[in-house]
Amino acid sequence: MSHPSLMRRLAPIAERAGITPETLQALVEQAHTGDSYYTVPASVLDDAKVFSSEARHRILLLCRLALLVLCAVPPALVALAVARYEGQGLVRIAAYVGAILLTVPAIIYVSGFLNMTGRRKLKSRLLAKLACQGVDLSDYRPAFVGFSPDDTATLYEGFTNSDIGFFFTRGNRLCFFGDSIRFSLPRQNVVAAELGRVTPGWYRRQPVVIEWRNNEGGAGRFCVSSYEVCHTGSVTAANKRIIKWIKTWQNGRPDAGVIPEEFEPLGLPGDVTVNGAPFRVGWRLVFRTSLPPVFLAFLLCLAFGLVRLGEDAGPALYAMAAAMLVHVLYHLPYTKRSTERTT
Repeated sequence: MSHPSLMRRLAPIAERAGITPETLQALVEQAHTGDSYYTVPASVLDDAKVFSSEARHRILLLCRLALLVLCAVPPALVALAVARYEGQGLVRIAAYVGAILLTVPAIIYVSGFLNMTGRRKLKSRLLAKLACQGVDLSDYRPAFVGFSPDDTATLYEGFTNSDIGFFFTRGNRLCFFGDSIRFSLPRQNVVAAELGRVTPGWYRRQPVVIEWRNNEGGAGRFCVSSYEVCHTGSVTAANKRIIKWIKTWQNGRPDAGVIPEEFEPLGLPGDVTVNGAPFRVGWRLVFRTSLPPVFLAFLLCLAFGLVRLGEDAGPALYAMAAAMLVHVLYHLPYTKRSTERTT
């Protein structure tokens, strides 16, 4: 603590504060005795985000690496087979075209699982976090969902949801216990629950749009989308089930129920401000991100011995061109804007 460079930085501060050099030296010498340290409160540790930027980036990286491999490896293997068996004419054309026609649907299907990567781990970690805070939701059979503060197709650090949490009813309350956001809506404040706009992509994903109003006449919307399923193609069906039980709850008898203490301080959703970007992938980005698959296909062709001077370069060129084409075709529906809401 008494290093000269540190003293030089502290001296101007002490001078502005009216502290003499002798007093400053005494404070510095007594500042770090090793006898006591600041402790981090358990509440701070409990409040650590589960759906953090780090967790999002880790999931996105895994998905991007998987997509990179899926775009580059099949064309390279087909190119190797054509070169090894010396396919010519219609045989070569059929192999090349067939590989692309089979690879694109395969990637679309596998990506449905990739898009739901990490959901189970997030759920278990969030349950553990809530348990540390004294919140036990096991008796309420909640739906694990993603939360978005509006009903537009928006990306929040690469995800269509800004938060994750548990969505359930208890007595006359519709509750959301999330990683960052928590609220409770009385039955009379819930106006409607319906399917929202179709999110861009190969699968028809429609979130649940909840319309609500407060007692002063103000209104708002938010979206939830099921995180319980393991494939993107099943999301809309799961969301329809959420709408069904919300409407059943709306039409049910006014059950006072017993509201747990942890629900009482929860207010209405209010205005949630989260920075996001419109969900639309530009063509420039699509072509720029197709370079890694092309490069990986080139490296595979080098490893397979398909890139040699004086030999047929057709299979290697095909592998690289096909990797780019597959990548572009996969991202085609993501370049469109979300469509209007349907029921």
